[in-house]
Amino acid sequence: MDFYKTYAKAFYKKLSERKLKDYFHHMQRYREKGMLVESMELEMEIIRTVALEKEIQLER
Repeated sequence: MDFYKTYAKAFYKKLSERKLKDYFHHMQRYREKGMLVESMELEMEIIRTVALEKEIQLER
C-alpha cells in the first residue's frame, strides 16, 4: 500500500490546480451517492495532502 500512496501522491502533484479540484469533486459526488469505495477514500486523503502542500483550497 505504501507504493500505491507514493505513486498516487507523485501523480497528483503533477496535476494542475483545476484538475486536482476536478478529481476531488468527482469523488465527493460518489460519496454523496453512497458509491465511494475504500480506495477512493484513500485517494481523497492523498489529494487533500497534496492540496495542502500546494496551498490549494479544495472546498467550494
